[in-house]
Amino acid sequence: MFEQLYRQRVELAKIIEGHTGRDGTQLNAIPSLFSNNTGPNYGVHKLSLCIVVQGRKEVFLSQKRFQYVPADYLLSSVKLPITRQKLTH
Repeated sequence: MFEQLYRQRVELAKIIEGHTGRDGTQLNAIPSLFSNNTGPNYGVHKLSLCIVVQGRKEVFLSQKRFQYVPADYLLSSVKLPITRQKLTH
């Protein structure tokens, strides 16, 4: 079961990379899809669903830190001022 999930995450990462092309934030074929591996980034997190496909990510909301690993997700139903960064690839 875990090996199948791992293979599916690897496949999803390759599909996403095919649409984004490289690390960093850039325009691509899917609106609002981005790979952001430069950091930390500051801004307002809009209404969204973020899925961690590979590596560890970190989000700060005020003084609270949230860490995400592959298969975790962040659902934002309101605009939030955050700082985010990639910890590992």
